[in-house]
Amino acid sequence: MLNLFNSPDKKLKSELFKLLKDKINEWESTDIYAISLYVESECDNPFDTTVTLGFNTEANFQNNISRAWDEQEARWNYAFWIQNQELVFGIGETKECFKKWLVDKGYGYYSYDELYSCDNSDKLCEIGEKAFADFIKILITVVQEFHSCGYIRKKFGHEIPILIHELEYYEKIATQNIEANTQELVADFVKFCRGE
Repeated sequence: MLNLFNSPDKKLKSELFKLLKDKINEWESTDIYAISLYVESECDNPFDTTVTLGFNTEANFQNNISRAWDEQEARWNYAFWIQNQELVFGIGETKECFKKWLVDKGYGYYSYDELYSCDNSDKLCEIGEKAFADFIKILITVVQEFHSCGYIRKKFGHEIPILIHELEYYEKIATQNIEANTQELVADFVKFCRGE
């Protein structure tokens, strides 16, 4: 029988949770209103995906209102955030962790050259898209765990959203953040994603 504790997903979730928590523990800013998990596939290769941990503050939001179209954009568009790369998962030592997860899940690992210069590139891209979607599911469960264990409330004195996002905002980004954080916690962000 498969031991679920030793499953690739459980191992990756545990590793991500620990790395993120250790870094968040170091933060001393008192006006953080949202945490960012910015997900990016380097050179459009889903087998080289990274997650960058950061945050934005009320002070930075206020400083950027005049530069943005409106307050909603200044508050939620990552382009106006501090761009603090507190931790980047998927490079250095953590890249091996991500690659091991890909291999253990049966997706395999393919470099950019391997992915785009082979005869079955379309098939590998489909596999990569499935792997990326599975990785987002893991991030969702990690965010849910941060909320359910009470860590966010204890650290910040109240709940704040942990946003899983890319550079563009659309329905899928809204939906995954509702699932990760609850509708109530991300209501304003969801309106921004949906252009409301």
